[in-house]
Amino acid sequence: MKRLRFHMAEAFPPSDPVALWVMNLSIALGDLRIVAIYATRDEQPDAERLYFVRLFASHLREIAKLVAEDHKNEEVRAFVAALPQPGQDARVEVDRMLHTHPYKHRPDVILWRDLKRVRDDTFHYASDDASHERLRTAMNAVTDLESGHLLDDNEELERNTPTSPRATERMRSTRTIRCRSAERCMSRSSR
Repeated sequence: MKRLRFHMAEAFPPSDPVALWVMNLSIALGDLRIVAIYATRDEQPDAERLYFVRLFASHLREIAKLVAEDHKNEEVRAFVAALPQPGQDARVEVDRMLHTHPYKHRPDVILWRDLKRVRDDTFHYASDDASHERLRTAMNAVTDLESGHLLDDNEELERNTPTSPRATERMRSTRTIRCRSAERCMSRSSR
């Protein structure tokens, strides 16, 4: 495998706006690669998979902001304009996907806005009327799901999905709070 070696300050001078933009994209793409591994693991609880998918969408939103705002800096705009034609075409396609209604199965969705909503819901939790309503909708969708919390310090949390028979039985067995003293229960609940 061939490797390209360079000194960071020569290839990416910190005072160069294009170097800053490219470094930002590189960091963001690295984050996507990492979270993609976790989002697509075969063996993991559904809740973990959902978290990593939301995290992936949040990173996509941040990358989309970098790409969508590349026109704000003159040097970055000139760099993007000098990309080979396939790069130019990809940039136009990304812009089209972000700002139009390209999805036939969800014609009301504009990806740019939906990625923002997912990012906000992932990192800010429900804090306003709109996010509270989305949380209520999600809670209503899972009213029949059985779940629980493991409260015994001597046991480890099962790494099964709540729908598996073993996990369901485990959840049933954790309904009783097992505390050795009232103080311990209180200190545990204040964590």
